[in-house]
Order: sequence, then structure tokens, then C-alpha cells
Amino acid sequence: MLLGGIILAVLLTLWLTSTSTGSASILSSINLRWNQTGVIVAGDGTRGSAANQFTDPAWIYIDANDTLYVADHHNYRIQKWVSGATAGVTVVNVSSTGDHPESITFDKNGFLYITGHSNERVVRYSPDFTSNTNVAGILGSGTSALTNLKYPLGLDLDDELNLYVAERGNRRVTKWTPNATSGIIVIGTSSTPGFYGLLLSLYSSTEAYVSSEDTDTVYLWAFNATTPKVSLTQVTNTSTMLRNPRGLNYDVYGNLYVADKGNKRVMMYCVNSTIVPQQQQQTILIEPKKDESSIVDLSKPMKRDEFFNTLELLKQKYIETTTTTASPNIIEENRIDEGHRIEQLNSNIGELQQVYQTNMKFFFKNY
Repeated sequence: MLLGGIILAVLLTLWLTSTSTGSASILSSINLRWNQTGVIVAGDGTRGSAANQFTDPAWIYIDANDTLYVADHHNYRIQKWVSGATAGVTVVNVSSTGDHPESITFDKNGFLYITGHSNERVVRYSPDFTSNTNVAGILGSGTSALTNLKYPLGLDLDDELNLYVAERGNRRVTKWTPNATSGIIVIGTSSTPGFYGLLLSLYSSTEAYVSSEDTDTVYLWAFNATTPKVSLTQVTNTSTMLRNPRGLNYDVYGNLYVADKGNKRVMMYCVNSTIVPQQQQQTILIEPKKDESSIVDLSKPMKRDEFFNTLELLKQKYIETTTTTASPNIIEENRIDEGHRIEQLNSNIGELQQVYQTNMKFFFKNY
């Protein structure tokens, strides 16, 4: 019974745990901490062009087999590092074009996408890296025309293989449908800052996170809006704010990670946390839902956003949370019987296990 409760907690982004007193509480992933000593997985720590070195690694991508792909910016190459390797293998070399690779990603068919700000374009490589094609922008033409890109940096793909590009030079994000010859502006106004990183929202097909070194901020921006929905600058337990935020990514639980370049650190913003004014505090209620009917179709793999939405629905099936006003710096927790809670959760653990087994390998393989 307890093991099932632990599995359930992991699948639901570690929302639940039991305290030392046997009562229930919320375990936000803000309580998780990385080992303070890092382990080198690629590169020897020196600057250079040898197979075991990098010169300004700008972006990484990790596939389902823990193979690491690195945009080796000033070596004009993409390096592939198999897990446990002592040297990388060059899979793409762009030195002949003088294009500095910046952001990289793969689509679900195995094609590699690279932004090259020197040549003002996005290039797509075949799964065997033997051929490539221009998919956004015109070689060397960095203007504000929608057929062009200007200083493209961040990029991301949606489930329909629409390409989104953050253009620092044009202060906008453009959407490029498959085989398009021009983009559509989805984020950007005359007062928009220049963007660096770009990450589509897991929970909405019309929102994206963008990072800006100009304003030291990460924004959640709805498409075609004139102002952002959320601006992230604060950092818990420190007086320093974000400084030169760049790369953005999620973990499997949907938490947002920000490469805080200027502060030489990586920050995590938890999926279930918010920053509220001092006078507002949270009252957290934890109570199993009474409706035990199935709420999702568990028989087939899901797309990325469907998978995370399903976990959210399953969370809501068992948990209720409310926000209210309380005295400063006080968080009240509604205690319930621990044994009843675990029994209630484990009675439906099979449902969550099926979601996990059906989707996790599919999810990592394709995204």
C-alpha cells in the first residue's frame, strides 16, 4: 500500500507526501534540491576544438537514451555524446558556412533543427545528418520582413511540427507552418524586449515562455497579446534576481528550468507554485475526490500537452487546493486521516500506472 502511494506521489509531480506526524501535506518540488557537486558528462573543462572539448557550448538536447547533443557554438558544430562516452562525435559541421549554431531541437521524426544567428535562418537536418534544408529565414538576409529572420536564437516545435522562432533582432516570435516561406508574428509589439530562449507552454497551444536578457526576465506570453501574462524575475531564498536568463526547458513533471547566465546558475520554477503578495497566504486543503469514475482514455499514447493535462486531471481527481487570505507568513494545512488517504489513493493506483506505462517511453522518444 505504501509503495503504491509513493509511485502515485511521483507521478503527480510529488504533490503528496506524509509528514513525521502522520498528517498530509503538500510537497512542492521547491523542496527538492540538486546535489551541490556537479558531475561532468561532456567535455574536459578546457576550451578547445578536440573531440572531448567545447568552445562555448550554447544549447543541449537529451534524447530517450540519455544521448546528449551539444551546440558547440564557436566550433561551428553539433556534438553527439553517448551516455558514458569520453569524447563526442561531430554529427553536423557548419564551419564552411560560418554559421554559429545556437539552439537545437529534434522533432518526433528524428529531424534536427538548428538556429544560426550569423546566417539569419533555421536549418533542418535529416535523421542521418547527411542532408539539410532551410526551413525559416533567408540566408544572410536579416530584415524585419516576414520572409526573414533577424538574429534568431530560441526555437521550439509543436505537435503539428509548426516551428516557432525567437528573433532577438526583430523583438518577436514568429510561427512557421511546415513548408512555409514566411512567418506569422505570434508575440511581439513595438515595445517588446529582445528574446533569447523560447519554450511552448505545456498547458496551452497559444502560449509560450520567452526569456529576455534585455530585461532580465522570463515571460509567459499569450499569442497576439500586447503584454505578458506572467513576468518571472524573483528567486526564492536569495536577494538576487534573474540576470541574463537564456535557455528554458521542462523536466518530466512540468517544472520550468531557466539558465540564469549572469548569475551562473540554473533556476527552477515549480509547476504548482505562485508568488503572492505578502498579505496573501495559502490555505491548502488536501482531500480525496469522491468521484472514482475514469476521467481519461488510457488505452493509447498521448501528445505532449495531452499527457501533462492528463496528470493534472488525475491530480484534481484526488486533491483540492484553495487560496485564501491569512495572517502574514502563516500557511495553514487541513489535516486528514493518513491511513484513509493512502487507501483512497491506492485504490486507483492502477489507473495512474497505466497512464505512466502507456505514455512515458512514447513521450521521451518523440519529444
